[in-house]
Amino acid sequence: MTLRQGAGFAAVFAAVIVLARFRVAGLNLNGEIRVVELATLLVTVFIAVFVTSQLSDRRAEKDMLVSNVRDALDALRLCRERWTAGLETDKRSKKEAGRQVVRAVRQLSNAIEASETAVGMSVCSGLGPEYVEIRRHYYSYKMTVTGDASFFSDEERCYRALHASLQRLLFHINRHR
Repeated sequence: MTLRQGAGFAAVFAAVIVLARFRVAGLNLNGEIRVVELATLLVTVFIAVFVTSQLSDRRAEKDMLVSNVRDALDALRLCRERWTAGLETDKRSKKEAGRQVVRAVRQLSNAIEASETAVGMSVCSGLGPEYVEIRRHYYSYKMTVTGDASFFSDEERCYRALHASLQRLLFHINRHR
């Protein structure tokens, strides 16, 4: 709850109390205060404010993590596009295409590392061990696209494995409590 929302809530509450005190609009204010009812009201307000703030903080954190994993997926797609474009070039431009693939693989590595660091510092830090599988698939993919492999099926298999690992991580981040 923001300060403005809290002030608005307090103003409405005060207005209802004043109207009830002067018996306006059929409202009636009983002058005796019961301790149990007051304690119940305070606990309810505390729980509502605390839970709401915790949920919004966690959602914002998860949104940031999801964004980091999406960046890794985008970098993976870029690697694939560059590698595929390199297959279609002539001998002279293969060297430049190879450099572009290496740059794209480096971007992918940086995106995976940034995602792993963010997950490690978040409430989803329990998902850290999933990066062992992601790294294994990343190294396999890297060896395929930067090596001498020119078979589309090898690249496809490695791409799908890494893509599936990153997608699985996205789903686990969203389900994490």
